[in-house]
Amino acid sequence: MKRTLIGFILGVLVTLLAQYGWQYWKLRSVNDELVLFEAGKTLVEGSFSDVKVLDVVLLPNYKESVSYVYDKMFGVEVRYERNGKVKRIIFPISKYKGTWISPNNTQLYVLDDKAEVVYTSKPK
Repeated sequence: MKRTLIGFILGVLVTLLAQYGWQYWKLRSVNDELVLFEAGKTLVEGSFSDVKVLDVVLLPNYKESVSYVYDKMFGVEVRYERNGKVKRIIFPISKYKGTWISPNNTQLYVLDDKAEVVYTSKPK
């Protein structure tokens, strides 16, 4: 009876340790590009109340003049529908020493005002 109980407890502990190790490894192995798809969508949806994000594209070799220091810069192109118009904006998201730097709401509103209108739906 004691051996069975000890074996059961050891089995549970080894299983939990293996699961924790696997999750830790998977979290560490997430690359930056995967994070940016969700970040672009979340930034636009969080800034505008009546928006539906249609597509997020990462732009290779993106260069833009910014007023801060960064290690990596990524270009994110987001196509979204707002007020019956499909618009496209491009903005930088940077990374500096493990910290993400993204545009704030004011910058996204300015980008929305200057956004390229891709399609305008007809009123019903």
